[in-house]
Amino acid sequence: MIFRLLLDLRGGHAGSLEGGLAPGVSKDGPRARIFHALTPEEIFIEIVIENQSNVEIVIENQSNVEIVIENQSNVEIVIENQSNVEIVIENQSNVEIVIENQSNVEIVIENQSNVEIVIENQSNVEIVIENQSNVEIVIENQSNVEIVIENQSNVEIVIENQSNVEIVIENQSNVEIVIQNQSN
Repeated sequence: MIFRLLLDLRGGHAGSLEGGLAPGVSKDGPRARIFHALTPEEIFIEIVIENQSNVEIVIENQSNVEIVIENQSNVEIVIENQSNVEIVIENQSNVEIVIENQSNVEIVIENQSNVEIVIENQSNVEIVIENQSNVEIVIENQSNVEIVIENQSNVEIVIENQSNVEIVIENQSNVEIVIQNQSN
């Protein structure tokens, strides 16, 4: 497993972990857990990774981040300036998630391949994707966005400058949605 973790938490010290596990974690175990309670407010990060290859996670200036990844290959997650972010990914390959300047983001992805999600300057975003292939979602400058996608293939969604957007897609193939400068 290739594992790189970079932490830069405001109010605490910057830590790094490259090529190994957290202190106290057995090298023989399949699970890596990293806890950081660095301030009286108990800012913490929990990362659980199982059965992975080529995983890179970069987290900067975060509070209350939980990431669970299982049975993955080629996963890259970049999160900056976030609060209350939870990401659960299971049985994936080639997943890339980039999140910047977000608050209250929850992403659940299961049984996917070739998933790319880019979210910038968002608030209250929830994305649930199940049993998908070739999914790309780009969201910028949004508020209160919820996307639920199930049993899809070749889905591309681009949303910019939106407020209160909800998209539910089930059992579709070859779906493309582009929304710009909308409200409700």
